[in-house]
Amino acid sequence: MKSPNRKRFFIGAAIFCAALVGFHPTAKADNQSEFIRTYATSAQTLANQMNLYPSVMIAQMALESRYGTSGLTQSANNLFGVKGTYGGNSIALKTQEQKGEKLITITDHFRVYPSYWASMVDYSMIMQQRHFSGAWVSNTTSYQQATKALQGVYATDANYNKKLNTIIQQYNLTRYDRQPIVKKISNVANGHVATKQATYHRVQTGETLSYIALKYGVPEQKIAQRNNLSDTNHLLIGKRLTIY
Repeated sequence: MKSPNRKRFFIGAAIFCAALVGFHPTAKADNQSEFIRTYATSAQTLANQMNLYPSVMIAQMALESRYGTSGLTQSANNLFGVKGTYGGNSIALKTQEQKGEKLITITDHFRVYPSYWASMVDYSMIMQQRHFSGAWVSNTTSYQQATKALQGVYATDANYNKKLNTIIQQYNLTRYDRQPIVKKISNVANGHVATKQATYHRVQTGETLSYIALKYGVPEQKIAQRNNLSDTNHLLIGKRLTIY
């Protein structure tokens, strides 16, 4: 922690003592890949808009949340180990932090989010703080420089940047850095405005509005408004939703 006035913004790499029952290597690899496939596009959308590397954001999300399995993520929708409060809500959990060469266990308060999307948006806003500027695309020439800049600033783990780099290389996350997202501004050609083609989604069994919002990189409120959803907690299976 660099200074007291940054305490509420300092983000720890939370390591929670929760056993994963019935987790064998093959299932773990499959779940990790599915986690990345599910949420990478939403992270890419935000990162590209906020001067961040999508590969680094996805890697942090995977590492901090243990690919969505951590106690913090499952109980508070907190994908990035963000401490403090969100909308006045927080949860107290034990976490390990590195002090010198030792790992110490402390109890700290972490932000509670209404959805994964809210966690992603909040993270992208937090990353705009000046002490994270070393990880901005505009200030670097590679994702390795960005992960190195996060070392000791975002997390206390002495191997934090190496862990991020390993995840990025293992899942080829740099493909999200190279792949452009759909432009928000329509192109004008031959005097005609080319509008974005409408996109729809058919609700499947087990899907939530939060999941659908993350899949397409669209805020939950926008989808709810476009489809006049009065009850966002219970979606009718088979219903066609207008995404944009």
